[in-house]
Amino acid sequence: FAPSRFIGYANNTIDKHEANHSKDGRETTPKISKLLGKDCVFDEELEKSYREFCQALGFEANDTGAFGVKRKYWVL
Repeated sequence: FAPSRFIGYANNTIDKHEANHSKDGRETTPKISKLLGKDCVFDEELEKSYREFCQALGFEANDTGAFGVKRKYWVL
């Protein structure tokens, strides 16, 4: 699990990501969707898996994604 604003930039690293204050999923999400040939959507099973993944890392996921909306996933 990774946000589009992280995976959507070439040769990105955590350090580069944290230093990039202009990162924006509104720029990367459409490009990733075009590349994959499908839009990201809310998926109950992936949401459950995401929450379990967060718990395994030792923290609890927020109830919503950015801007208070449901998280969306590319179902491949």
